[in-house]
Amino acid sequence: MKTADAIWMCLSEGMDELFEMVRFERTEQSYDIWLDEKKKLSDEDYRNPNIVARGYTDYVTIQDYPMRGRPVFLLLLSAKLFLSD
Repeated sequence: MKTADAIWMCLSEGMDELFEMVRFERTEQSYDIWLDEKKKLSDEDYRNPNIVARGYTDYVTIQDYPMRGRPVFLLLLSAKLFLSD
């Protein structure tokens, strides 16, 4: 089993459909997991030509449940979607 597969098993179900894991770091103090949101529109939004993806937001850090006595930090990067006129 790959390390990435094991990490996905510890996170909430379905997150692998929404995010791409770009980095994992184990430090003395914590586990840090960087997740970038996939630029995937819903079927309804995909059919709407006025919705446009324009890059990403800054990373947001969320502390998840501890794993093996260390805190887990999820660093999430979210896609910016705009409604053009």
